[in-house]
Amino acid sequence: MEGKKKIFHSRTVKHGSSSVLKTVIFAAILVFVILIVQNHPWRVDLTESKDFTLTDQTRNILKSIKIPVTIKAFYQEATRDKIKAQDLLDTYKYYCPKLKIEFIDPDRHPEIAKQYDVKSYGTVVVETAGKKQTITVLNEENLTNALMKLIQNKKKVIYFVTGHGEPSINDFDKNGYSMVRRELEKENYKVKTLDLLHTASIPKDASVVVINGPRKALLKPEIDTLRKYVDSGGKLVVMLDPFHDGGLKKFLKDYGIGIRNDIVIDKLSRVFGGSYLMPVITKYSTHKITQNFNVATFFPESRSLTKVEKTRPEIKVMLIALTSSGAWAETDIKTLKEKNTASFDPNQDQRGPVCLVMMSEISPPNKEKEQKGKNGKTEKKSTGNDDASKKKGELVAFGDSDFANNTYFGLSGNGDFFLNVINYLAQEENLITIQRPTKKGQPLVLTSLQSRLVFLIPIVLVPLLVIFCGLVVFRVRRKQK
Repeated sequence: MEGKKKIFHSRTVKHGSSSVLKTVIFAAILVFVILIVQNHPWRVDLTESKDFTLTDQTRNILKSIKIPVTIKAFYQEATRDKIKAQDLLDTYKYYCPKLKIEFIDPDRHPEIAKQYDVKSYGTVVVETAGKKQTITVLNEENLTNALMKLIQNKKKVIYFVTGHGEPSINDFDKNGYSMVRRELEKENYKVKTLDLLHTASIPKDASVVVINGPRKALLKPEIDTLRKYVDSGGKLVVMLDPFHDGGLKKFLKDYGIGIRNDIVIDKLSRVFGGSYLMPVITKYSTHKITQNFNVATFFPESRSLTKVEKTRPEIKVMLIALTSSGAWAETDIKTLKEKNTASFDPNQDQRGPVCLVMMSEISPPNKEKEQKGKNGKTEKKSTGNDDASKKKGELVAFGDSDFANNTYFGLSGNGDFFLNVINYLAQEENLITIQRPTKKGQPLVLTSLQSRLVFLIPIVLVPLLVIFCGLVVFRVRRKQK
């Protein structure tokens, strides 16, 4: 009896130790597999339109990132937008381990949101090596372009023209542009001044040239320099206040933009707590500058801009920002100054919507050369554009310069709108446009009979079949006993 107990005990110990050993080995294999999966993840996108695959452009940029990059995403917890953002950011991290993803709830951590100047849910801040880019709409195109800006070693230069009474970028008083300079430097730009009287051409490193509110007229050599710059593919911003055209009236007209001696009146502005001499803009045209931009902007004492009908064929003019239909461009300045009142005169004044921001694109003209044809007649033949002339010139005109000074830069969307213009002009030739594959799909239309079958088979017939099989098995086993 004791021998049997010993044998039983030894068998129990043997089987027990064997089970423990197998469990340990199985657990070790699981840990090993998990470590491999974590360090060497593998993804397969089986969707037809490749919804979860980044474009080749994005993947090439991610491969070029050699320094750590932190992406802070400000989303509320447990929201659909956060889940969607998590999927996209995880895909980026899959292709670039250098990325560090952090999700922050602005409601739970308001101090961090304030530190990064986060004003809305869904804001994403990308930063590395002391540089930062902010995205308000998260998608592949915006995120990839933000990464491109950060990894660029060379800073782009924004030049502000001086010498004509323009507000200085180094002036901290209410009319100065020091806040503009500070915000541009945050966007990784270099900001410099430019004296056109002491230069024969615009510096080659100029990404954008800005003329902000000149009080004195530019001289002809200066205007000729600007014309040559724009025609050769330069990017120019001109901001002219009422009654001060800076000698640029004809220059702008040559590019399809007309200015008049008027001042815009907008009674709607009083609803927002402003003066009727401060038009409020809530209507923007469809353009990359105003894409996803739905914030009001205010333009204190602005003049109207009009589209010149007869322009060169290579010039394309677009209206960017317009007032409400209740505004108008007032030409009776004498009555306005003396009596501080204004009324619309249909014979002289321009009825709203009034354009305050306009853009002109200047495509390089086709070069033509004369040659004799087979019939002996002289013919003109287009030779196309050489590489140096393929760059498209762009000019953005504002009917006001005060909207971006230290007093009004932080008002509503003023600062963001100005930065949008600069970013568009400075980055246009480098940023990428990502077009996702079109989602394909064919709707499935069912007849009434098919609809009933789709309901009856999984809901009724399948459960009944399972119950029937169970009863059959039960009867068979009972008979076997």
